[in-house]
Amino acid sequence: MPETIVLDANGPTVAFPRNFLHIKLLADNYPQVDHILFREEFMRAQLLRSFPAEKLIPIGREIRPGQGQWNLPRIFATNRRYTREKIAQIAALTPARIILFLENEPLELALIDHFGIERFELWEEGVMHYVDMNNLYLFRLRRMVQIACGFYPGHPFLLRLPRDRITVRDRFDKCNLQMRIPEGRNLPREAIAFVANVLVADGHITRGNYIKALGKLVEMAPVPVVYLPHPREGAEEIAAIGAALSGPKFSIEKPEGGSLQHCVDTDYRLYLSPFSTTLLDLQKFSKSYWIPQHFALGSYDRALRSTDRFPVKALPEEALAACLSSAAPVEAGAAP
Repeated sequence: MPETIVLDANGPTVAFPRNFLHIKLLADNYPQVDHILFREEFMRAQLLRSFPAEKLIPIGREIRPGQGQWNLPRIFATNRRYTREKIAQIAALTPARIILFLENEPLELALIDHFGIERFELWEEGVMHYVDMNNLYLFRLRRMVQIACGFYPGHPFLLRLPRDRITVRDRFDKCNLQMRIPEGRNLPREAIAFVANVLVADGHITRGNYIKALGKLVEMAPVPVVYLPHPREGAEEIAAIGAALSGPKFSIEKPEGGSLQHCVDTDYRLYLSPFSTTLLDLQKFSKSYWIPQHFALGSYDRALRSTDRFPVKALPEEALAACLSSAAPVEAGAAP
């Protein structure tokens, strides 16, 4: 059982969740948190399901070139000012403890340098918390672009915080966090759920190759494939996927309560994903598989298949066809 997380006696606790998993872990383990920072507006509704509005503090984010903004000196100055202002805003909360989920992003690193690492806790981010699946070339390129745009420049190529100097909480190593599975109807559906990651926008794969790999998956599947987009996938990206793969064996659904709640409510034949942590959260392990190799994500495939830490396994490409065939409907009167 996870250890009890107690209130700090000497000041407020601030948390900085970055996605729905982080919100769920925070709600299940430390609902008494004093202040919650959030960047993306799509997270507000999910936060309000678990926390009162007065705890929520929107902090926006740095800006990037594009969408009509190409004045690099102005972008640089704006982002430097953003970091200073956010540090001052958070300092005004007088935090005794700050809970982070990401350990190598510019704003998190700026906060650590300002307040000192001893004041922080690092909570599970997802699969990446346990295994390093970074493409070092893409990671370093992204950081250099960020620095050129005025993001916080400290520790530019840091992948991991020194975990001997910070309190770490997670579900599978330290076993000092828990996650309660939400209640659901678990209604049977003759389909395969595909839980998406942000592969195209994050530079892991081109849109054309992503759609091609999805199309092959749909073609191999004996039942329809239901695509559950990641919250960060843009409308243009989702529309392009839908237009390319439109047909009776493929659909895109954006459940209001998020992919986890939808998958708890719906008992699919299989749950597949490149590497989404949702497959761990769902806890339907006997029919959940990561398939990074199908999308040519070599570093992710090697990292996931090199560990026996997780109850969800990464499936090699040569085993995918047999896995998909197991999703075929059982004919009436046939042995299951």
